Amino acid sequence: MLYLTSDGRVLPDGRSWDGEELREATDAEAIAALVTGADKTGIKELLLLLPRQPPDGMTCPMCAGERRACPVPRFVEPKIICLVCGGRGWVVQAMLDEAAARGTWPRHD
Repeated sequence: MLYLTSDGRVLPDGRSWDGEELREATDAEAIAALVTGADKTGIKELLLLLPRQPPDGMTCPMCAGERRACPVPRFVEPKIICLVCGGRGWVVQAMLDEAAARGTWPRHD
């Protein structure tokens, strides 16, 4: 379970699943929760809570700004939270470098 607080925080609650206590989500968990929540509920305004693209940012080349992508090349489904931008829809060079180091995006040096 995930809760969205009135001040925009996301709180994962694993007490009924794995016994993990209620806590504040990491940035990656919060972004994934908001993207998934917007998709499932149709409340696109949830996406307004995501970090805005910085001036040095660019549209994510893996998901083309859609926030979800298929992790298997040449397939179109299933789409998961993008492994390069983490659901933001945008990247900065450091994120591309990180994804290349993990092997989730080709390195272009």
